[in-house]
Amino acid sequence: KYFRKISLFILEKILKKGELVEFNIGDSLVTNKKNNLPELIILLKGSIVIISEKTTIFRLDSPGDVFGEMSLVFSNNKPYTELISEKESQVVILRYNLFEFHKKEKTVYEVYLMLTHILAEKLRYSIAKSFLIKNTRSQRNEIPVIGIIDPEKEFRDKIKVSIKNSWGNL
Repeated sequence: KYFRKISLFILEKILKKGELVEFNIGDSLVTNKKNNLPELIILLKGSIVIISEKTTIFRLDSPGDVFGEMSLVFSNNKPYTELISEKESQVVILRYNLFEFHKKEKTVYEVYLMLTHILAEKLRYSIAKSFLIKNTRSQRNEIPVIGIIDPEKEFRDKIKVSIKNSWGNL
């Protein structure tokens, strides 16, 4: 969902600069410790749960799910996070140095292009979610509000038809 509009050529080029890490079930990776530089983690396959201060933050369970993008934009001394594999999993880790500016290097442009796509998609999702929350039903007998946030019109149309076929005219 974050990489749809990035050319396969650029995406491959970026991913090849990362480190491929494989996890067995139960394997753990601690990241964002004090004095550690931030990194972007992209799930290729499997399922990984992100834990901070003994609290589950969220789960990466779809190929292309990402973690760590905010730490690249805003440096902070937040507590460490632990990534624990729930299945056999693979991730690509893009280290902080890929996001540093070096003269005559196009990599920074490419990784920031990718980062803007990730952040824009997450922002779009958050805005749509806030609109749904604001539009909650005030009375029990009102028709439920459904939000379809897929950016592709073709997929939105398929979802609308599926809902109409399942629920009929409400």
